[in-house]
Amino acid sequence: MGGYDADFVGPISADYLCPICQLAFRDPVQTRDCGHRFCESCLEPILRKPPAFCPIDRRTLTREKVYPDRACKRTVLSLTVKCYNSGNECDWTGELINLPTHLENCKRVPIKCVNNCGRTDIPRDQMSTHVDVDGDCPLAIVPCQYTDIGCKFKGRRNEMEKHIQDNTQVHLDLAHVRIRELEQRQEYVCTNGKFLWKISNYSQLFQQSATKKEKEKLCSPPFLHRTVWLQAKSRGFP
Repeated sequence: MGGYDADFVGPISADYLCPICQLAFRDPVQTRDCGHRFCESCLEPILRKPPAFCPIDRRTLTREKVYPDRACKRTVLSLTVKCYNSGNECDWTGELINLPTHLENCKRVPIKCVNNCGRTDIPRDQMSTHVDVDGDCPLAIVPCQYTDIGCKFKGRRNEMEKHIQDNTQVHLDLAHVRIRELEQRQEYVCTNGKFLWKISNYSQLFQQSATKKEKEKLCSPPFLHRTVWLQAKSRGFP
């Protein structure tokens, strides 16, 4: 396993680097006779093959002459580090001991697609976009592109092209029905309209007309009569 290959803020003292893996100590142990420190996992292969010797000064080592260095461990775990995704827009910094907890929730940590499409490099905060209807996950369930004309099919994105090819006639029939519905609706709107003519200053026009021998007619703005497509005007006399 070796030491911590973390992105530390600032340089690390050589006192906290394992001489075997050259990384920050992980679970450091210290030799009783010579006082040298190593990562526990780095020293273990040496202790498994007696006779064992200290990698630094070649003194004889046994398990009884090695003990956990808890003070060194506390110091290393208190060092300030950046998130592994600092180059991918995560600005978190904190003590090394808190890094695992942060990574469990870091929005920029690459994770596996929840649909098992094969991608393992999707940032956590982009997963919802990846599997969305407008995303790019080939296994996401999406509606047919002709849903607005009545197609009810839903399936995986990578099945949609085949669905469209196999159902061309179905989609054409649905489109024909929708066009007919729109035509009927348009006919209803055009033949059932009401024309409202508002005459401004009607009282004044009425009084002026009362003093004249020949009545003056008023004409409305032109409008279309749908049935025969005639342009017409309404006439009135005050």
